[in-house]
Amino acid sequence: MTHNPPSYEPTGDRSHGAPDWQDQYEAERGTMDEQRNGPRMMVTGTILGSFAWGLLILGAVALGLFLAMPLLADAMESPRPAACAGFTSECVAAAEAR
Repeated sequence: MTHNPPSYEPTGDRSHGAPDWQDQYEAERGTMDEQRNGPRMMVTGTILGSFAWGLLILGAVALGLFLAMPLLADAMESPRPAACAGFTSECVAAAEAR
């Protein structure tokens, strides 16, 4: 007679020659093939998850740039002359008077 672990009750199904506790174990945890494919699915999920996070971050950056474009365009079309590095009022007034 085989030893049954205490958490598994005998099922009486010995149609494929496996011990009673193995039937219960496979019903709860899956077959060995399913267990072997588990890590592969985790890696696939990690890759897809990283791709999804990358798309989310890229979309957020694109949205931020899209919303900031009017502000950037106004800043680039500033009437201040390029020669006035400090943007002092005297420099701007002198450049406009020219």
